[in-house]
Amino acid sequence: MASLLVQFIAGIGHYYERADPRTKPWPLIDSPLLLVLLLASYNLFVLKIGPYWMKNRKPFDVRLPMAMYNVLQVLFNGYFFEEALRLVWFNGRYSWVCEEVDYSYDPLAIWVAKMSWLFMFTKILDLLDTVFMVLRKKQEQISFLHVYHHTCMVFATWMAVRYVAGGHCVFFGTVNSFVHVIMYFYYFITTINPEFKKNLTWKRHITEIQLIQFVITIAHGSIALLNNHCNFPKFLLALFIPQDVFMLALFWDFYKKAYLSKKPKKVKSDEDLEPKKKKRNRLRTLR
Repeated sequence: MASLLVQFIAGIGHYYERADPRTKPWPLIDSPLLLVLLLASYNLFVLKIGPYWMKNRKPFDVRLPMAMYNVLQVLFNGYFFEEALRLVWFNGRYSWVCEEVDYSYDPLAIWVAKMSWLFMFTKILDLLDTVFMVLRKKQEQISFLHVYHHTCMVFATWMAVRYVAGGHCVFFGTVNSFVHVIMYFYYFITTINPEFKKNLTWKRHITEIQLIQFVITIAHGSIALLNNHCNFPKFLLALFIPQDVFMLALFWDFYKKAYLSKKPKKVKSDEDLEPKKKKRNRLRTLR
């Protein structure tokens, strides 16, 4: 066990120095310091500072900013999904089972790297989801799953851009963009028409789509990890796949509690109503 830990730490140090020379000079990529500060500030605000600041305040009306934010997210993620299909998966140059990273300055390789970098910023933009919850005093919605998911997605996309801007990880970005188009479109509809929230069918389907996303990306990553002839960095796959498995477990736990474990309302029996009958009879006697 100690030997494995030493190898793991050595692997981290080894890969930290092997940044993609194309993306390393880009903003936020050279050092994780700014990203760590951003994520620490995010967690501190949504878990401590924000709720304390809102404690004696009325909820803010942020429906217009939220509607605009949701539309932007639909457009951004729709653009990434379209570009990934057009330039990556449907052009015949990429492999679905093992796509190694093209570190060259080929125009397509550079464009894929830039799209990966911009995709990382949508994960940073996702943090506003929780900020809106704080401002609306919806603290009960800020679960461990919610905060952990947003935090890890930012850091995971940073790692992907720094070391493997393209290659096998592009598949995850493609699937994730598609899921977020659906999710943020639903959020937009519920923002302009809050009554739509009462339709739990759509919420359930969105969670099911998220579960399917993790199953597909786990399988896709595992194919490359177990393929001895695939030269995509196995160390990073060994980090990303367990993270996806953990997220799948968390989402499945949420799904079971939200949609599969609801107990039917208890029907009151005659015994439950008996005390009320006796009370009414006593009142009649007193009259």
